[in-house]
Amino acid sequence: MMWRTNDLSEIALLVTENQMATLARFTKEDFPNESCSLLFGNIVNNEYRVKTIKRMENMAHSKYSFNMDPDELMKAYQWSSVNGLNVIGVYHSHLVGSNPSNTDLTFMKVNPVIWLIYEVSSSSVSRIENNFPDVCGFSKDHHEPVKAKPTSRVGRHTPFKCL
Repeated sequence: MMWRTNDLSEIALLVTENQMATLARFTKEDFPNESCSLLFGNIVNNEYRVKTIKRMENMAHSKYSFNMDPDELMKAYQWSSVNGLNVIGVYHSHLVGSNPSNTDLTFMKVNPVIWLIYEVSSSSVSRIENNFPDVCGFSKDHHEPVKAKPTSRVGRHTPFKCL
């Protein structure tokens, strides 16, 4: 995903095809509840390169919201620090629409990382694919969500570009 910052430089989130497949699998397994994961990686210049994904339990067990266990979150942040990685993103799914809910917007301000929201309803659960037809990204430097779609591959990583 790519965003323009105030200084007109781009922020790119780089995700491998395997990582996208992993998020799709988690989403399918958690359906009909919202799926949630943390994205760990490194930030070099304005490239946010995902190195690993940590599936998080949706403590709300809800179709319309997610809640990560605070203790599990703390352990994930500690693990990332010990392993020289940053928490660079939060991923979760929505049944309808990829726009952030009011709750999402509140937590986006508290957790200023890149947020990815995948709309499951755009394809039936039996057809959840790795191409993420409707993904909403939220840049840590912006307060407005942006729609995004995959563009051409760069090496092993798939960049996303804002619509």
